[in-house]
Amino acid sequence: MDLVIVGVTALNNSNKDNFKLAKGAAEFVAKLSDLTKVILIVYGNPYSLSNFIKPNSVLCAYNDDALSQSLGIQAVFGGLPILGKLPVTALPYPFESGINITTTTRISFGEPESVGMDSETLNRLDELANDLIKKQASPGCELLVMKDGKVVYSKQFGKYTYSNKSQAVNESTLYDLASVTKVAATTMGIMKLYENRKLDVYKYLGTYLPELRGSNKEFMAIQGCHGSSGRFISLDTFL
Repeated sequence: MDLVIVGVTALNNSNKDNFKLAKGAAEFVAKLSDLTKVILIVYGNPYSLSNFIKPNSVLCAYNDDALSQSLGIQAVFGGLPILGKLPVTALPYPFESGINITTTTRISFGEPESVGMDSETLNRLDELANDLIKKQASPGCELLVMKDGKVVYSKQFGKYTYSNKSQAVNESTLYDLASVTKVAATTMGIMKLYENRKLDVYKYLGTYLPELRGSNKEFMAIQGCHGSSGRFISLDTFL
């Protein structure tokens, strides 16, 4: 083993009975630290850190709840920055000890509001996905929204097939992506160009596509060429 990540949970905020630390937990971490590198995440009272003196790295996450556990492990794996300082002295860790890691190295997870999006608006995607299945455009799907390197919406809907006995899709389901290039590639390409301010959707097609100059498509505005403009019949199978 090159590295072991250990999470300490179920601690009591009171130092009575040593924060209710499980018997043998500190000794286990110490022995493990003699054998390999250990990253320790303590989900509880920072004073309890004094029980652990041998791990290579220690992260104090303060609370033992689902959110703290998610944020703690994301930080360890490089999805979130680490900026905190220890607010107490818990020997051998002095007051305000800690290191700053400001850069992230991978995708993280968070609430839509953390990237300027609205949870209620994204939740409307649930209705869209269920309608897709109801119309049998697809037996199942996963919808994922990511902004600024952070996944803010990820849900699975439906089953592998239309059979009632079919297996439900989950976050590990693999999909056969066939015939989506025309839709997906152009949509994401336009979105990226627009975000980078390299495309003005109010300009004409002929501005960007010289081959259309002189044709009856030259003076069509880009904004009027997508399905929601009402100029073209949209296909429900293409979300």
